[in-house]
Amino acid sequence: MKKHYLLHTLFTLLMFSSCQKDEFTYPVAVKMEIAIAEGNASHLNFTHGYILFDQITFEGQRRQGEDVYFATRSDDEIGPVYFQYGDKVRVKDFDIPQGIYSSMRWRFELEDMDDIGDDTDSSNYDEVDENLLDEGGLLLVGSYRALDGTVLPLYIVVDDGELLVADTKGGDSYGDITLSTENTYNACLVLDPYYALQAVAPESLEAAERSDNDGVEYIEISEDENEALFEIILYRLQNSISVVIE
Repeated sequence: MKKHYLLHTLFTLLMFSSCQKDEFTYPVAVKMEIAIAEGNASHLNFTHGYILFDQITFEGQRRQGEDVYFATRSDDEIGPVYFQYGDKVRVKDFDIPQGIYSSMRWRFELEDMDDIGDDTDSSNYDEVDENLLDEGGLLLVGSYRALDGTVLPLYIVVDDGELLVADTKGGDSYGDITLSTENTYNACLVLDPYYALQAVAPESLEAAERSDNDGVEYIEISEDENEALFEIILYRLQNSISVVIE
């Protein structure tokens, strides 16, 4: 009788353990979005941007269950995505196993947007936008108010092949993040050009080399134009990127 009882107990424990393991594989719907962070600078205003992903990679460590890793196919581009200040725009939907995550890290590799005009509504961008889209995988568009009051278009161009790495936080803080099949979630990739330019004095922008399009001056900050400013801005942009999941 004792033998029968012990076998029954062992079988129950094994079944319970199996059920727990199965629960760790249940998928949770997560919608990846992108947005421009809120900012306030009297001489700067960012209005919109464009991005094309070559690959998105996810790494998650869970308190229980195996760690999670997946990557999109590098031959299956994601985008191009057009996004505006004040809006969150869908990038892609993912299924991520449920659990309590002690950390989540995303890697976003950029792809060249030279063919964006073939796939995107041309009403979303002007002629300068279109020309600069040929140069990189991320374009942030805004304006700079010069010391004499003149407003100049401002473009930050990040090359294709650049890797953007973002840790995930829940709401306003980092820490454990719980994904449950009872809910759906939005994970927003937040780009902060305002923070990126905090280290650049207005005098430096005033002295920046200007380009011309049919008599209209603008400032391009990229690997090819205003390179010293670009290095500062790219470093701060990469260090301020986050993914907020709610």
